[in-house]
Amino acid sequence: MRLFPLVRSAKSLGVASVALIIAFATLVSTASAVTNPDLQPACGAKVIMVLDESGSIDATVGAENAVRSAANAFASGLADTGSQLAVIEFGSTAKRVVDYTTVTSGPGGTLATTFQPYFSGAPGPADVYDSPSQTGVWTNWQDALEEVKLLNGAAGPAPLVVFVTDGDPTAINVGAGAQVGVPNAVALAPAIIEADAVKTQGSHILAVGVGAALANPASLARLVAISDPDTVTTAAAVNLATTDVLAIADFANLPTALPTLVNALCQSSVTITKVVDDGQGPVAGGAGWQFDGTVTTTSGTYTWVAPSPGAPGPRTGSTGADSAVTFQWKPTAAAISTIAVTEVERQGYRFAGVTCQVTRPSAQTAVALPVTVTGTTFAAGVGATDASGQASRYMG
Repeated sequence: MRLFPLVRSAKSLGVASVALIIAFATLVSTASAVTNPDLQPACGAKVIMVLDESGSIDATVGAENAVRSAANAFASGLADTGSQLAVIEFGSTAKRVVDYTTVTSGPGGTLATTFQPYFSGAPGPADVYDSPSQTGVWTNWQDALEEVKLLNGAAGPAPLVVFVTDGDPTAINVGAGAQVGVPNAVALAPAIIEADAVKTQGSHILAVGVGAALANPASLARLVAISDPDTVTTAAAVNLATTDVLAIADFANLPTALPTLVNALCQSSVTITKVVDDGQGPVAGGAGWQFDGTVTTTSGTYTWVAPSPGAPGPRTGSTGADSAVTFQWKPTAAAISTIAVTEVERQGYRFAGVTCQVTRPSAQTAVALPVTVTGTTFAAGVGATDASGQASRYMG
């Protein structure tokens, strides 16, 4: 469960980071020289999403809309979790269309102003997801993975790269441009080199292959070549820590598969967004607001994922510049957890209230979650696969 509490006090909101790359691919017998690092699933991380925009997407009935819907659902699931999402698209060449951006909901949030306009494909002044790519109809995995490597180097590695593709590589980088129409094996070799560089940086590559090409064992092998051999065919079977390839035969299943990945990142978590009201209306609280969290479970026990991994017991976290702080834990059983969070008050402010929403795998739309408030402590029950957000408000 991912909880999104909004704690009001006089300013604050917080966001986490996640890195995710989405791509559709194929493989030959060539193997990667670098093991795909295991992912430690945690909400509020950087994610890089890599999207195939080659001509084959446009040529497959329903594929373009499926990718748009899936990417939008993925971004929506990250909203208000403190996660940062970057987006890279590729055809004959690749380009970064969105740098790491905290995903936030609401009319002025980045989901509505940045991500949804791109994923919708609606014409406008900015780039949009629209197959075939403006860069050409071919499939350049090498350039897409190089863009990931460059972003990792410039802004820190994303723990997760989700690479979505529907076909085999058919283009390579040559100087400042691309050579297209090359054999799959020729195009795969430099893509493996770039994938190995990304994995060496610490990113876990989850290659998401979709469409009819997956019926070809050689194509599936090419996906394995840029990730590793742990392959599953349904989102429900994904172990986000270790799965390397998710093979989806039907584009129609993609929009429900990608949100499942988000929930695996953020389940059993509470992301607190700090908001303050100084009489002029609510504003983001900023960094340094301290919260103390305690978890109890109806059965079994748990281990902490964040703010600091380890054994059960109280944890203290503070909001970052994005006004958010995340508490995340891993139950040992499918139990209901109760998290009690106490906010450390600042002089000149008084506790005004808290609201909470929860997102569950069965419904990506957040719904209200009851919260019990005692003084400056608020508590809520969280399911093993729920994600929540809370907000506290102080007047002062």
